[in-house]
Amino acid sequence: MAVNLGIPASFLPEMKYSVYGLDTGALFTNTNNVYGVQFGSVCMGDNGVGLQTGFVNAKAENFTGLQVAFINDYDNSKGWQIGLVNQAENSTGLQIGFINIMDNGFLPVFPLFNWGGF
Repeated sequence: MAVNLGIPASFLPEMKYSVYGLDTGALFTNTNNVYGVQFGSVCMGDNGVGLQTGFVNAKAENFTGLQVAFINDYDNSKGWQIGLVNQAENSTGLQIGFINIMDNGFLPVFPLFNWGGF
């Protein structure tokens, strides 16, 4: 179990590391692998499992769980994305928001909700 409390930010681009537990930064957090809760103004990372929340959950590879932000943007997601704008290239989950973009979704772009896994 680990806690990463980056103040004002959690960002080490030269290091590859994982957090099991809580990953947070006041401005932004960029962690390779997060297993637990990640929150900050801008959340980034290669892989995540659990809860990710902030103003922006930025472009990364894989996320499984619940993402809550004004903008959620991931390549592969499994679970839920809740925000004003949700984007996933490949998803097996549900998006709820104003604009939902999912390449493999019910429709590629759909308002209010979209779901994938087809």
